[in-house]
Amino acid sequence: MDRSELQEALIGIIHRFMKTNMNELFVDITREEFFMLEMIGRHTQGENGHKGINVSELAKKLGVSSPAVSRMLKYLESKRLIHRQADETDRRNTCVFLTTQGNKARSGTMKMMNDFSDKVIAYMGMEEMTTLLTLWNKLADVFEIELKKNKS
Repeated sequence: MDRSELQEALIGIIHRFMKTNMNELFVDITREEFFMLEMIGRHTQGENGHKGINVSELAKKLGVSSPAVSRMLKYLESKRLIHRQADETDRRNTCVFLTTQGNKARSGTMKMMNDFSDKVIAYMGMEEMTTLLTLWNKLADVFEIELKKNKS
């Protein structure tokens, strides 16, 4: 392939992945809701012994603004997937926890995603998947670097 064919193939595969509808893997929640529930669940069940995660830490880990996180949390709370309470050590902070329903939504979606991943890995093979993920991560790093340069 020459340079223009590579450029066309890269743009084509990016477009193809962007069109891929992965919503079927998410059980009664959106992708964004799942990743927020996952982050809350990981933090709550992690080795660090925390009993919740505060809003500003959640925003930092997700790479989004605190107001955006607060809006999503309000929505998740209305769906009874999370609850919030004042931090026991610093009442100025609010800690977020998964409810039983939130844990069910998180684990159900994770099972669907794991089952899907198992099928993809079985089809591709461990070695090819390992190579693909290494290259994909490298590509994502390059994208991030180059997109930051364009902002400057």
